[in-house]
Amino acid sequence: MKNTPFRLFAAALALLSLGLSSCQETERESLAPEEAEWSITVTASIPTAPVVRSEAAPGDGTSANRCILEVYENDVFSGARYVAPVQDMGAVFEDVHLIAGGSYELVLWADCAEKGQDGGYSDIYYNTEAFPEKVSIIPETFAGNDDARDAFFGSASVTAEALAAGTAGVSAELRRPFGQLNIYSYDYAMIPVETMRPAAVKITFGSVYTSVDLTTGEPGDPAEMSYVSTVDVIPAFSTGDDNPIEKEIN
Repeated sequence: MKNTPFRLFAAALALLSLGLSSCQETERESLAPEEAEWSITVTASIPTAPVVRSEAAPGDGTSANRCILEVYENDVFSGARYVAPVQDMGAVFEDVHLIAGGSYELVLWADCAEKGQDGGYSDIYYNTEAFPEKVSIIPETFAGNDDARDAFFGSASVTAEALAAGTAGVSAELRRPFGQLNIYSYDYAMIPVETMRPAAVKITFGSVYTSVDLTTGEPGDPAEMSYVSTVDVIPAFSTGDDNPIEKEIN
């Protein structure tokens, strides 16, 4: 008899728990299919050709170490931003959440960034604060003959029909937003006295596109840009033909 109240209370608690579970299950089942949340995998790949050529080692995209993905529904930012490491010339986002019934545009950007001890990344060469309408060159880090500034962008679309069909994922092939112009000296070694050879060269471009709109691919904000080269002026670069400048640009 002394244990009866405890047994009654335990039984009541069990019934209450069962009732809550039943209620939650009912609410879950009552969600319309178009309101269900889907998780898809997004795969971004960096092209292996053409390469960017600088000095003896060709730039092949391996300097990129982070990839940013943002989700937009009807051109409106959904609030979902993902960052993944670049590995094996690509990045994989395994758990991108979308709501069925909507159509989405997934905007991507890959570049070389500084990785912190917490695993997060911060900008080095490109400012991504105005992503995706404007990703811009950080003027203080502007330089040539350096493949660390190699970068890539792209996008992928996910339609409401694809979500309704239960798509597991989408892929996007990224491309370069800017070209790289490398400057070399072909007569540096011809200066007979080493102390008379220039130790540094300041290179100025009258008008350089300094930003790109990732939603359209259009470059913008042309400006005069300059940098001082203290190392890249020294190596000579030879293509083995009579028109090295044309060969280098191509």
